[in-house]
Parts: sequence; C-alpha cells; structure tokens
Amino acid sequence: LVNNQGAVVAHVFLDKDGNNKFDGDDTPIEGAVIKSLQSVKFAKTESDGAAFMSNLPEYIATDIVLEGSTLGDPFYVSTFKGMSVYPRPGAPAHIDFPVHMAGELDGRVMRPQPNGMQPVGGVHVELIDLLGHPVSSSLTAYDGYYVLSLIPPGSYLLRLNPDDLKDTGLRQSLPRVVTFGYDGAVVAGQD
Repeated sequence: LVNNQGAVVAHVFLDKDGNNKFDGDDTPIEGAVIKSLQSVKFAKTESDGAAFMSNLPEYIATDIVLEGSTLGDPFYVSTFKGMSVYPRPGAPAHIDFPVHMAGELDGRVMRPQPNGMQPVGGVHVELIDLLGHPVSSSLTAYDGYYVLSLIPPGSYLLRLNPDDLKDTGLRQSLPRVVTFGYDGAVVAGQD
C-alpha cells in the first residue's frame, strides 16, 4: 500500500490468548473507530479489522487512539492506549490494537458484631495493579454491596481504601490477590 501523504494502517482484533499479536483464534473487530487527535481525522475498521487513515500531516507527531465505545461489546477493553506517529509519504505507520474481554468483580463489605455480620456502606473498595496504580474503585451501597467492572486481564490487589479503614475503624487483614484471564470472567462473592 503506497500513499503520497502521511497515513496509518490500524488493526483491531479480539486477542483471545493475550499475546498482543493477531494469530490463532483471534477475531478481527469490524466498525471500531481509530482517531488522529491532532489532525481530527478518523477511520473505521472493515470486516478484516483493518482501518486506513490518510491525509495526515507529514513528519508531524500525531496521536493515534482507539475509540473504546465503538468496539461493539461493552466488555471489550484495549489495554493499548495508542501511540504517537510521525507520518511520512509512501510508508504508512502500522499499529495493532489488541482488545480483551474485561472481567467483573462483586462482593460485600461486612463488619462482625456480637449478633452477627453487619453490612458497611459508604466505604471505597479498590482494585490496585501490582505496581500500586489504581485500576478501579467502587463505593459500597447501604447493604455493603459493591461492583467493579471493565477490569482488564491481569493480577490485582483487592483492598479497602486505607483512609476509609482509619475513618471507620474497620480492619482488613492483607489485600486479596485477584486474577482475571482473557475470558471475561465474573468473580463473585469477594466479601
């Protein structure tokens, strides 16, 4: 494919094995929108998962991103946020956007009392990646129930917010490790 202006070829696919390469049983995603932020251009993927965006400013950095809301399934997430490219004539930049099934987690926060367990509302339950960065957070309802959605595959620490622990006098032993694969699993009952 040759173009006398700056161009990008993007490939969007459901990466079922998590290797970030289009292979095996991976599935192309049609209708996903790729955007160039600085030149305000977009392109939509065809049935093969590929999108071609042309007429980009030559040799000027532009950020190419995937518009997550166009993936067609509310549980599809891309862990690759995009990249800056310097488009040049005759050599389109190639970018892969692997997409994964997101997971979901739910449970209740309870406090032991002499007459049984009491739900605790109004505390933040957090999912932290193994580098200490927050991934998701939810405020418990009046009955202690919480839901964390759209969790990318990986291993995380599930914990109560440290400030909420101080404010409420709650105690938590160690943060719990929770792992999500590439199948979009729902992990229920993380009380």
